[in-house]
Amino acid sequence: MVEGANNIRRQTFGEHQYSYQSSGDISHCKLILDLAGHIIRCDKNAESIFGYPSDTILAKTIHQLLPQELTKWKSHLQALRKGKTVTLSWHTEEQNGSEFTRFYFMSASLTQKRPTRTITTSIFASSIPIIGSIEKCQRLAAIIQSSDDAIIGKTLDGVITSWNKAAEKLYGYSEKEAVGQPINLIVPDSKKVELQEIMHQLRKGNSIEHLETQRITKQGGELDISLSISPIKDQDGNLTGASAIARDITEKKQLEKDFQQNVARNQAILDNVSEAIITITNEGVIKSFNKAAERIFGYNSSEIIDQNINLLFKSRRELVFQDHLKSDSTDPDNTANERELQGKRKDGSTFPIKASCNNVHINGQLSFFCVITDLTNQRKLEQRIVEIREMEQLHLASYLHDDVGQTLSGLRLMSLNLGRILESNELEVAGKVHEMSELIRQVDEELRDLARGFLASKIDTNSLRNALKQLKIKSEKIYNIHCKLKIKSNTAIKEETTIQHVYRITQEAIRNAVIHGKADEINIFLEERGNNLRLEIMDNGIGFSEYHKPFQDVDHGISTMKYRAHLLGGQLDLFEMAKGIKLSCIFPIF
Repeated sequence: MVEGANNIRRQTFGEHQYSYQSSGDISHCKLILDLAGHIIRCDKNAESIFGYPSDTILAKTIHQLLPQELTKWKSHLQALRKGKTVTLSWHTEEQNGSEFTRFYFMSASLTQKRPTRTITTSIFASSIPIIGSIEKCQRLAAIIQSSDDAIIGKTLDGVITSWNKAAEKLYGYSEKEAVGQPINLIVPDSKKVELQEIMHQLRKGNSIEHLETQRITKQGGELDISLSISPIKDQDGNLTGASAIARDITEKKQLEKDFQQNVARNQAILDNVSEAIITITNEGVIKSFNKAAERIFGYNSSEIIDQNINLLFKSRRELVFQDHLKSDSTDPDNTANERELQGKRKDGSTFPIKASCNNVHINGQLSFFCVITDLTNQRKLEQRIVEIREMEQLHLASYLHDDVGQTLSGLRLMSLNLGRILESNELEVAGKVHEMSELIRQVDEELRDLARGFLASKIDTNSLRNALKQLKIKSEKIYNIHCKLKIKSNTAIKEETTIQHVYRITQEAIRNAVIHGKADEINIFLEERGNNLRLEIMDNGIGFSEYHKPFQDVDHGISTMKYRAHLLGGQLDLFEMAKGIKLSCIFPIF
């Protein structure tokens, strides 16, 4: 037993080689020993820990300060001379009814300083409640030693005083190699100024919370770590050191770097595609707007973000798109079909677009990922193709009417003259020649009727209603059929392109019904339904089943009709009825 100035009775509870931190006050002192165990230097904190004045402590050996129960000091001293690290712990029960037990932890290691080698000893002392205090201390020590985080103790001068297993694993230095060394051991040159600021804050009693920085390992590798540092104070509130907890975040940083690279790469892709790519909420609020969208619609992303997507669509059509979003929002697995709509630029001009919209989840919220293609150039090209086809059709009709028709007329005249000559000579073959002349006449008339159908007079593009009325009258005259026309629409369609396409679709349907379907009665019905117009054409012909091939392959005009419907942003379908064919074409009103 060693009695100190404060009349403290010291008792050992075993050689538990662990370090701990208490939620109560902690005292720390540093002793320098020679190889024989004599104390050759100590700091002022040693007085409060051992209860002796500094000069008295310097007159003792280390084993005189320790409890008598720690009888293995000589063997520990031999181990220290061989370069091993020694850790000891003990506790004392304070007298006079105190409710606290005082715990001590000592770590000693050889300091390689030539020509004189010394032993550096760090001693921590802490008072904690008596009840369960040993068990608590053991639990705390076990927690620190088994922690996945590196826990390091150091003086205010930056000398390492404790080093747990996780620190060994993280930095590569053993406890023996690290204790007694400056903390600069694991700090890269680029962080030396940062370390000075950290030590400055600790000396002021401030804590450092979750500082993301870098440290280096024994092998020279650099680590990204999250660092939290707390000052350690003695019973009197004096700063004696610091406790640092470090967590390896290298993998986290790499994932963040990879994520940022992916974001940058994806953004570069989005900025360089030709299609407008827009993300919107379930309510249609725009949340992202790529470079192509800016170019196509004329808005900067800063102008359009948080605006409703209705701003990008022509009046009356955006409602279809909005209704589609609402209907799809209940089905996260549904993918929107492509739709052809009319877009609206910032300057108010409108243009054809193709839009597809897919459901996605962003931060747990259902959103929509929209891809929009500007069809302006495509529509111009398609329109030009149709115009060229019509020109070729007119040239063909003119050739049939003028050249082929005249040739047939000439052949008929020649056959008639030949028939008369043969008849005057009373030859029986004269009747056959007259039959041939009649067949030539019939073919000539059919050919001229067909050509006149293609060579129809100019379409009245002032009104769709008037254009269809003219077509009805003309078809009845050319084909000798009965044609009915019924229009239920209050909307005056005056757009020239729309009128031309609807007229040509109807004209082609009538020709197909008469020429291929042998129909003599045709009903044309045009009805306005919401934002759409529905064109229906029904005939009383022989239908699909009478053809050896599918109806679409018999007449290439079907492909042309569907193509025109496509140019209108609509769809054309053919249905076989009990008698005849029904054509249905639905297209939007722009």
